[in-house]
Amino acid sequence: MREILIRVAEGIGGTVNVAADDPARHDAEEARLRILAGEDFALVAVAVSDAASKANGGLIGPIDLTFVNDTVQTALLGLVKDEISQPIRTPAGYHILQFVERTEPTPLPFDEVRDMIGNSVFSERRVKEFRSYINRLRTEAVIEWKDAQLEEIFLSYDSESDGNFTIGG
Repeated sequence: MREILIRVAEGIGGTVNVAADDPARHDAEEARLRILAGEDFALVAVAVSDAASKANGGLIGPIDLTFVNDTVQTALLGLVKDEISQPIRTPAGYHILQFVERTEPTPLPFDEVRDMIGNSVFSERRVKEFRSYINRLRTEAVIEWKDAQLEEIFLSYDSESDGNFTIGG
């Protein structure tokens, strides 16, 4: 897969910046028209893309579609070899994609993944036990709060989450 990204600056509070969106969409459409007119995708990517892949002519290489934005995934699945997508709006900006080649995933031999599976199972069990331990400590703890903000953080903590706290919200 190759990509061209025309980045769009976010508005206040992560909202869509309409003033920046229209010119970015126009730039993406112009880049696509250049490619459709016969210009090499890689050269257009080097010239206009804001993606890190621009140094490689927009070439990303093989990707696992499960790790791609749903909008991009849908667009890629609808493309045939060497086809150029319409500009696709994502939170990062406008993407133009070129489908290069589809390869089917090949299963790895068990001997190669044995340690990865063991580590994964161990990590899952460790996290489960840690959360259980934290919950037990929380229920047994007698705490006299002297700082309301710390109390709020403590009460908002969800041991089932990834451990991130939200302060003031």
